[in-house]
Amino acid sequence: MGGAIMLLLAIENPTRVQALLGVSTAVTFDKPLTYTEDNVSTQAPTTNEYVTPKDFWDKKYQRCLMSDSIPVTQPVCLIHGMQDDTISYMTSVDLSKRLQSKHVDVVLRKEGQHRMSKREDLALLVQCLGNLLSLSNSKL
Repeated sequence: MGGAIMLLLAIENPTRVQALLGVSTAVTFDKPLTYTEDNVSTQAPTTNEYVTPKDFWDKKYQRCLMSDSIPVTQPVCLIHGMQDDTISYMTSVDLSKRLQSKHVDVVLRKEGQHRMSKREDLALLVQCLGNLLSLSNSKL
């Protein structure tokens, strides 16, 4: 769900969000999304379903992220581990095709898992972040 939130923030704030870095990014979900009440409860859900604000699903998610083309024009780097057993790395490849940005990199780590938390994975993340920062600084 973090990937969906990242993209929605970029869509809603195109002048403030200069670049995007996604790790194991997913924008479609194979589990049902449930709604929270208008006032967020402090109780944890009793099921394994995702819980999201109703506004997120109704107004933003469906309109912006479920279409074939996603109106994100900022530079994007998507990092994904090919050993990810939570989200297929092909999700990042598919997402890259749907983004309107002309600068999209997809970096696949053959031994990487969902969290991309090994030392070499974190070094890759820092490297990609540096590349995105240099791109956004050159636009300023």
